[in-house]
Amino acid sequence: MKSFLSAAFLACLTAPLAAQELAPLPDEAPLYDAVMANISGQVPEGRFIDSISRWQADVVGDTTPDQIVQAVVGYDGGNGYDFWHWIFIGAEGGFAGMFPIQLNGGAVTAVRLDGEVLAFTLSTYLPSDARCCPTGVEVIRMPLR
Repeated sequence: MKSFLSAAFLACLTAPLAAQELAPLPDEAPLYDAVMANISGQVPEGRFIDSISRWQADVVGDTTPDQIVQAVVGYDGGNGYDFWHWIFIGAEGGFAGMFPIQLNGGAVTAVRLDGEVLAFTLSTYLPSDARCCPTGVEVIRMPLR
């Protein structure tokens, strides 16, 4: 199912514009109800959304802003967190669809749109890292075609 969604996402893309580092949207930037409902609907009982980070760009090349979304999802009664990621495809007044993306569980610290590639910089845990403090860095490049 995930590969089908990825194939459908990739099929709807047109060529993006020149390379650009995407600035995170400020926390106070409006979050469409449909985006929050979509994310909340995927969080199982016993889990909660701790925070949401977003980056905006015309990922699909249709001049409508799309959003890359990261949700930090915690466990009730625990201190573990997971990082979940999506691309929400923009449409007039909201979003036309969303696609989950797999980024090896790391926290996105930067996003770059480089031609037809999204490059995600993640903080990751090295084998010697304490649970509080990841010191590794990984870049995952996701072709858009």
